[in-house]
Amino acid sequence: MMVQDCIARSQAPAPPPAHHRTPAGQAFGGGSSNEKLYSGTLQLPKTAFPMAASPEKREKLFRRRTTYELYAWQRENNTGPSFVLHDGPPYANGPLHIGHALNKILKDVIIRYHMLQGRRVHFAPGWDCHGLPIELKALGTLSSEGAPPTQDPLALRAEARRIAETEIDGQRLGFRSFALMANWAEQSTYRTFDLTYELKQLQIFREMVHKGLIYRAYKPVYWSHASRSALAEAELEYHEDFMSHTVFVRYPMQIGPQLRQAMMNEPGSAALANARKPISALIWTTTPWTLPSNKAVAVNPELDYSLVRVQEGPMQGETFFIGTDRIGFLSNLKLPGSDAGGNRYRVGPMEELVVVKGAQLLDSTYRHCFLPDDAEPRPILPASYVTASSGTGLVHTAPAHGAEDYELWREHGALRREQLFSPIDDEGRYTEQLRELSGGAENLIGYMAGHRGDALVIKLLEANDALFMSWHLKHSVPIDWRLKQPVMVRATSQWFADVGKIKNRALQALEKVNFFPASGKARLQSLVSGRAEWCISRQRAWGVPIPVLYDADTEEALITPENVDHIIAVLAEKGTDYWWEGAADEFVAPQYRDDFKAWRKGTDTIDVWFDSGSSWANLAEQVGAEREGQPLADVYFEGTDQHRGWFQSSLLTRIAMQDTSSQAAESVLAPYANVVTHGFVTDRRGWKMSKSLKNVLGPEFFIDGGHKRNDPAYGADPLRFWAASADYTRSVPIGTLIIKHADQALRKIRNTARFMLANISTAEIPSLEDVELSLLNRYMLHEMYVLDRDVRTAYETFDFASVVRKITHTANNLLSAFYLDIAKDILYADRANSEQRKAVLAVTDQILRLYTSVLAPITPHLAEEIHHFRADQPVDPQPKEAGAVSFFHSRWQGVDERWRDEDAAAQMHPMLELKNGIFAALEIGRKDGLLKAALETDVVIDLDASTNEALKGILERNGEELSTIFLVSHVHLSKDKVARTASAAGAYSIPAVHSGIAFEIRPSIGHKCARCRTYRKAVVEDRLCGRCEDAVQIYEAANGPITTTSP
Repeated sequence: MMVQDCIARSQAPAPPPAHHRTPAGQAFGGGSSNEKLYSGTLQLPKTAFPMAASPEKREKLFRRRTTYELYAWQRENNTGPSFVLHDGPPYANGPLHIGHALNKILKDVIIRYHMLQGRRVHFAPGWDCHGLPIELKALGTLSSEGAPPTQDPLALRAEARRIAETEIDGQRLGFRSFALMANWAEQSTYRTFDLTYELKQLQIFREMVHKGLIYRAYKPVYWSHASRSALAEAELEYHEDFMSHTVFVRYPMQIGPQLRQAMMNEPGSAALANARKPISALIWTTTPWTLPSNKAVAVNPELDYSLVRVQEGPMQGETFFIGTDRIGFLSNLKLPGSDAGGNRYRVGPMEELVVVKGAQLLDSTYRHCFLPDDAEPRPILPASYVTASSGTGLVHTAPAHGAEDYELWREHGALRREQLFSPIDDEGRYTEQLRELSGGAENLIGYMAGHRGDALVIKLLEANDALFMSWHLKHSVPIDWRLKQPVMVRATSQWFADVGKIKNRALQALEKVNFFPASGKARLQSLVSGRAEWCISRQRAWGVPIPVLYDADTEEALITPENVDHIIAVLAEKGTDYWWEGAADEFVAPQYRDDFKAWRKGTDTIDVWFDSGSSWANLAEQVGAEREGQPLADVYFEGTDQHRGWFQSSLLTRIAMQDTSSQAAESVLAPYANVVTHGFVTDRRGWKMSKSLKNVLGPEFFIDGGHKRNDPAYGADPLRFWAASADYTRSVPIGTLIIKHADQALRKIRNTARFMLANISTAEIPSLEDVELSLLNRYMLHEMYVLDRDVRTAYETFDFASVVRKITHTANNLLSAFYLDIAKDILYADRANSEQRKAVLAVTDQILRLYTSVLAPITPHLAEEIHHFRADQPVDPQPKEAGAVSFFHSRWQGVDERWRDEDAAAQMHPMLELKNGIFAALEIGRKDGLLKAALETDVVIDLDASTNEALKGILERNGEELSTIFLVSHVHLSKDKVARTASAAGAYSIPAVHSGIAFEIRPSIGHKCARCRTYRKAVVEDRLCGRCEDAVQIYEAANGPITTTSP
C-alpha cells in the first residue's frame, strides 16, 4: 500500500470529503499507462516505519532506551530544577490490577513531560509491605505446615517477609510492562520492611514522643474482630445498605425534684396517678448489642420533650418521655401482627400529658434491666449533638462503645468515678464481665457481640419486659476495608497520636497546596479538621514495633525520647525482628535500669498508615538538600480514597516533625505541593470489578493478549493512551471495546506520523528561517504554536485527556484532512528543490517534532519509533540494543513564539469556512453525476455579487494560493476572466453562496496533466502542466529522455 493510501485510511470522517482526495489504491503517476510513465519522476514518500505497530514483537525493541536507561540518563544530564513525584506505595500483595495500571501510567506521563522540559526527575517506586493481608497469608502458610503461628512471631515475620518479597518481584515485572521510566533496582526503590526505612519511621515516632504527641488511653476504638486489631478511621469503608436490628427500649425513670415540679404545673398531670405502667425514658438504638454497657441517657437541653400516653391498640397505657417532634413518627410505626381485618397494628395515637425542656430532665435518673439491684441508678446527661431528626430524642449512651458517648462521659467527670464497662474480648465475644450484671446478661457470655449479638440481646429485653418494639433497618455501617467485615467500637488500651495539637498547622500547610480536582482540598481539610486523635497501635506481629516497655508489676509505660533512642540504637544494630527475640532489659536505657524492677516489651505494632505516611522521610534523605524551603514532592498522585489514608498520614507525620512554634507558622509545609487524585476503574458498564461478576480484566490481558483469537495483544502504548484519554477525576471504565477504540485512534495518529516521516526522512530539511512561507504554512505554524502552548498548559495542570483530544484532532483534522492532504501534491509533484516544496518540508519537520513531543509522555514506544526512523534507519533496532539515543534526549521540541501569527489565523479562518461551502457544492455535483473529483473543477468567485468585504479582501490578497487551499485546479476571482469551453457536452455550473461569497463550480478550463492529475495543462497537446514539465526536464537532464520504454 502506498503512503497516501495509508493517509486516506487514517483520516477522520471530517471534511474534506473523500471525493476530493487521491482515491485509495491510486497513486500519483498511477492509473493509465501514460500516467505511469512519469511515476519515476515523482518525489514519492519512502520509509521503513511500518504501518502496523506489532507491539508483541516490536515494543521490546524500544523499551530499554525509554525506560530505565532513560531514567539514568536524565538524572545525569538534565540540569533544570528538580521535579519530584513521590510514589505512593502499592500494597505488596497479589497481582497487579487495572487500577495499578491507571495510577502508574499517569504518574509516568507526568514525569516524562517534566523530563522533556529539562527538569531532573526523581521517581523512586515503593511498596507497602506490612499489615494484615500479608500476615494472614503467612498465618495460613504456617498453619498448613503444622506450626503454631500465633505463638511464634519470628516465624510469622519471616514468612510474611518472604511473601512480600515474592509479591514485589511479581509486581515489579508487571510495572515494567507499562513502560515506566524508572530504576527498578532494589537500591533505587523503597520497601516499608527495609530496616533503613523502619528506623526513619521510628525516628518520627521518637520526635512525636518528644513533643508530647504520643499517649496511651483506654477508650473506644474501631475494632476488627476478624483481624483482632484496632483500626484507624482511614482503614474503614462503609457498607451503605447494611441490614441490622433497631430497638426502642423502656428505661424506667426515677423522677427528680425539678422534673416533678414541672410536671405538677402542667395540665393533665393528675392523670399520671392512673398510669398503668411506670414512666419510662424511651430510648432508641441501632446497636442493641451495646445495651449491657449502658451508662447514661443523653438529651438535648434545648429541645422539647413530651410525656405521652398511648391511647389505644396493643401499647395502650404505655407512658414515656420522647422528643416532642418525634410523637408523629412514633405513633405511625407499624407493630408485629394485624387485626381481624388484616391491617397492621401501629403504635397508635398518643395523649400529650406534659411538655418540658431537656434541661428539666437532668435531675432525674433511670434504671435498665441489666443494672444490678444494688447499683446506683444511671444519670441523664446533656448533649448538644442529640437531635429530634431520628429516634426518640433520648440517646442510649455506652461510653465504652462510642466516641461521642466516651467524650460525654469524660466531660462530666464520670471517668474519675467509674471505669468504662466493655465486656467484649478481642474476638468480639461477650466476656465473663457480664456476670456483674443482672437481667440474664450472663447468658450472653461466649456469644458474638456486634451485629450478631443483637438478636440475643433483644430476647433478653423481651424477657425483662424492657422491649418496646424492634425491626430491621438498612443503614450505613463501618467495615474493615481489607477484610470487608463489619467492625465494632470497643474500649481497649491503645496508643494514640494527638492530632488536635497539630491539626491547625496541618490546615495552614494545606492552604499552600494545589488540588486536582479542586474539590479534593475541602475533602482533606474536612477530614483533618474532624480528627482529634489517631489510633496508631495494632495488635499484629508483622509491622514495626511500638518501642515501649511496661513495668511488669504496675504496667506503667516507659516511653521517653531517651529510651526510644536507646531502642532505635539496638534495632539499628540487630534489626527489628530482635524486638521479639531479645530480652526486655536490653531495651532499657542505662538511666532507667533498676535491679528491683522487671520489664516486659509491648507487643503492638505501628499502624500501616503511619508506615506508608512516613515515606516522605525516605524521600527527604534523597532530595532534601535540593528541596530546601519547598515541599519535598511536587506531586502526590493517588486514588481518591487516599484523602482518608496516605495523603492524610503523610501530612500529619510531616507536620509533627516540623517546628511547631508560633514564629514558624509561615514555614510549615505539607510534604507535597500538588495533590492529584483519580477515581476507580470500572468495567464498561460502570460496575465495580469483582471476581463474582467475572468482569475482572488485568493489565496483562490488554498488553499481552487473551487466550482467544479476538483478544489481541495491544501492547503498552494503547493502554497508556486509554489511561491518558480518560477523565480520571471520575470512575474510569475499561473493556475490550474501549481498548480497541483506543488502539484504533492511536493507529490513525501513527499513520499520520508515518506519512510525515515518509516525506522528510530522505530529504534535506531547510530551516524555517531559510524558506518563504505562504499563508497556509504561516497558518500551520501558528496552529502548532497554539497546540504547543495549550498542550503544555494541559500537561502542567494534569489534564491529560485534553492532551489526547488535541493531538487526536490535530492528527485527524488539521493534518490528515487538511494540511497534509494539500501538501502531498506539492511534496510529490514539485521539483525536489522548489521553494514551495522546501517550505512544506520545513513546516512538516517542525510539525513532526512537536507532534512527537506531545505524544512522547503518553506513548513512549511510538515516540521512540518515530525518532528511530526519523534518522532514516532502514530496519528496526536490534534486540537488547544498549545505549541507543532516545527521542527524550532532545527534550521538548516546541514551536517558537516568533511563529505565532494571529494575522495568518485571522485570514485563514474565514477562508476555511468558505472552503466548507465549496466542498458542499462539490458534493452536490458528485451526487448529481456532474463530476468525479474536485481537481476536475474550477471555482469562479463573483466578487461583484459577494457581500463579505473582509473576506473578499483576503481572497484578493491570496489569489495565487486559493486553488491549493481549496484543492481545485483553478480559482477565478471574476467571471470576466474565465474562458468558457465552447463545447456544450459535459458543461455544468453549480452556483452557491457561502459566508457572503457568491461562487460557481464549473468544469476546469485546463486539461488533465498525466503526471500530477490536476487540470492545469494549458493546451491539450502539451505533454504536461507547466510545473510538471519543469520537474521532468530536470529529471531528464540527469537521467535521459523519458520514453515508453523507460524504466
